[in-house]
Amino acid sequence: MLEDIYETVRGVLFNDWPKNSSDIPVIYDLPIKKWHLGEFTLTGLDTPTIVIKGESVGEKDAAYGTREEEFRLTITAYVQSASRELSERHAQEAARLLDTILRKHRRLWVVGICPICQKSTLSPQHFVIEHNDILAPYVTDVQDEFDDVWALTHTSTAPSLGSSALSGLAFLAMYDSVIDQTNPPITNLTAAARKRILSYKEKLRRPVRLLYDVAVTDAKTSDGGEGQQLLYAASLTLSAKELLRVAEYGPDNVPTASWERRK
Repeated sequence: MLEDIYETVRGVLFNDWPKNSSDIPVIYDLPIKKWHLGEFTLTGLDTPTIVIKGESVGEKDAAYGTREEEFRLTITAYVQSASRELSERHAQEAARLLDTILRKHRRLWVVGICPICQKSTLSPQHFVIEHNDILAPYVTDVQDEFDDVWALTHTSTAPSLGSSALSGLAFLAMYDSVIDQTNPPITNLTAAARKRILSYKEKLRRPVRLLYDVAVTDAKTSDGGEGQQLLYAASLTLSAKELLRVAEYGPDNVPTASWERRK
């Protein structure tokens, strides 16, 4: 649930963070040395370090056929300077930067590694920009379908879908076409890319997700170096929600044949 969100938040922070002349994110004059996901053993040589880890996951029914998941991440910046005052200043600056960057992202796409080119991306627009030779027909189909649905209840012309939404829906349409293996081969989609898409399905992964209500809900701008001498930490809690469609409920979606427990 959280792994792809970890990568997305890390990518957003790295992209938006102020950088030095070497294009390395910095806290004032200190280059950030490491970006960790989950727990790890910290040493003073590792600082400054940004650590992202999941705090909790909640889930409830939002409507019939829809589940709402809530995620909470803790993002901590560890800094160590030549004096307690400098450590405090660097911790406060790290907290300010974290809060400033994250407040711009009330909604976040969570996109897995592209199965076509195997690159990481922060927006589904990547699919149309980099792979338009594959996705172009699906972009047209998605907009046409949206126009038809709009016309059922409106007399005005349908608005254009946002670029990222259109790209994400086009990719999912292509994805579904690959999953339905009775369809003919997709033009320009390599056998290797098709195999990777099928592996997403086999592993029950969701290639494109959208988080909403993304917000910093708690902030400790400095721990004062309690018990750590010059090692200070600034910590923020980031909450986000996601709606999930539930298409199956049971009880008849299980095998009817007998089975034997395997040790």
